[in-house]
Amino acid sequence: MQVLIGSSWCNLETGFSDGANISVVNGISIEHGLTTFMQFYGSGIRPVQIALAYSTSRHENPQNIQQPSEVIGAGKLDLLQTRDGHYYTSGTVNGSPVVFMIDTGATNVSISSEVASRVDIQKCIPRLVSTANGKVNACTATVSEVTFGEFQLANIEVTIMPNMPGNALLGMNILRNFHIEQIDKIMRISSR
Repeated sequence: MQVLIGSSWCNLETGFSDGANISVVNGISIEHGLTTFMQFYGSGIRPVQIALAYSTSRHENPQNIQQPSEVIGAGKLDLLQTRDGHYYTSGTVNGSPVVFMIDTGATNVSISSEVASRVDIQKCIPRLVSTANGKVNACTATVSEVTFGEFQLANIEVTIMPNMPGNALLGMNILRNFHIEQIDKIMRISSR
């Protein structure tokens, strides 16, 4: 299977002028009578870091198939609201893939202890932080890089939450650098 990604389309032979061709070695299993769902998670175009997840289910009604939850374009990122009312985007912390939930109520980027361990954060300053569930003992550290969509930011303070469910929250210390608008169930994050 071959996947073409980028933002400036040329043609089927060339693909995207600013993108990449990705080949999935050995393909995926598709069984007769089952619907196969594929979801790609990526962290930008240069360098390309893509993960493919797929699953199968019995006869899915085509009207129930979800649209892409994330569309990356030049200087913008469009996110589709999920059934739980949130917006998610793929990204990285120090080069390690994460899935961020957009949280305009969070002061900083927040990551779980598992993500902090994966990105090898050694030093962390203890802090008492206020959350929607009350005050929590956490700690803060500075990471060299955070990416989401095609955006890349350096030297970002992150809060490490010891019992945080999920991967990561994309907080206002990053979001304040962008223009954010929501129309119906689409959130657009774009360069200023």
